[in-house]
Amino acid sequence: MAPLPDETTYVEIPFVEQLKGMDWDHIEGDTDVPYLTERGSFRDVLLTGRLRKAIKKINLDDEGVPWLDEHRINQAVSRLERISTPKLLEANEDVKPQQKRRGSNRGKN
Repeated sequence: MAPLPDETTYVEIPFVEQLKGMDWDHIEGDTDVPYLTERGSFRDVLLTGRLRKAIKKINLDDEGVPWLDEHRINQAVSRLERISTPKLLEANEDVKPQQKRRGSNRGKN
């Protein structure tokens, strides 16, 4: 009898491989040890250390220099940590208008 299909084989592993092919980092974790995945607890959804580095890395000025100071990075992380809706699409729609309003202030403070 053939083994039954499972989510790990048919979904998780191919998806992880796809992300790795797009230069994403994969952190092999353990379901009992949150710190192996850079979390204090499994309730932590965001990997804040990696998020802070990524925010700085993708927000460069025309010379390729990061322009966000620590205060603005902290604001961005804090905003993402406090998303009030359980639905991802609604949360995304909530963040987009703020990005548009703040976009014109880029690099002025």
